[in-house]
Amino acid sequence: MHALKVHKTILQWGMIAKQPLGPQFEIVALEADTPTRASPCACCSKASPSSASACRSVKKSAAVTRVADGTATITPAAGPNQLRAVRRVPVANDARSTSMSWEHLLALLPH
Repeated sequence: MHALKVHKTILQWGMIAKQPLGPQFEIVALEADTPTRASPCACCSKASPSSASACRSVKKSAAVTRVADGTATITPAAGPNQLRAVRRVPVANDARSTSMSWEHLLALLPH
């Protein structure tokens, strides 16, 4: 497997939080407002909608709901929260690997 891993931490919320930063696969916030504890925050993965099924919270106490259109909603818990998305696709005609994996971790701190 050939794997690419990207980690993005949002320290200050604003319009830049809603902008993709360039990786082929990343999680992007859909709202520019700072998330608050127990208040849902919508995000989407910048890739095919099928990749949303792999979105999950790294912190067990934060709830994540997924929708088939590629969006995920995290309800942050107190303290740091992390949303992880994984996308894997098979690779043909490559002697070095049989699959490609993209992993993106979005870290956020609710107020």
